[in-house]
Amino acid sequence: MNTQNQRRDSARLIAGDHQRLEAKLHWLYEQLASATLTAAEADRGLSQTQAELEEHFTHEESGGFFRDILDLAPELNERAQVLLREHQQLRAMFHSLRQTCRWACGESGSRSGWLAELEEFHRRFDAHEHAENELMYIAVQRDLGAGD
Repeated sequence: MNTQNQRRDSARLIAGDHQRLEAKLHWLYEQLASATLTAAEADRGLSQTQAELEEHFTHEESGGFFRDILDLAPELNERAQVLLREHQQLRAMFHSLRQTCRWACGESGSRSGWLAELEEFHRRFDAHEHAENELMYIAVQRDLGAGD
């Protein structure tokens, strides 16, 4: 398989992972908003999601995602660096959500504020993933154009 096809396949896999995580965050929000999960189930769901986010970010950072983009379009370096910094911010934000859910998810007075923070995380994650998809699209389009 040539490098162009490998990059295109890798881009599809990353985009699919973005969609899967988006769906997971939406489902988690809906479950927590409707209070259908017990405290233990909520903690398990948040723990699993945190592990999946960590795996996703680590894969992007060390799996060549950004390296491939910069190989194809070095002028995107600054944008790639911003996205890498956002990984740390998103990790910290979700960790805080998980820690505070232990008391806020069960208390109706705190629940709405906590859910607003989860919704903000989801919004920021979505914007981040959209920016990554856009960067990937630009780089892959340049690679495909170079192959013509």
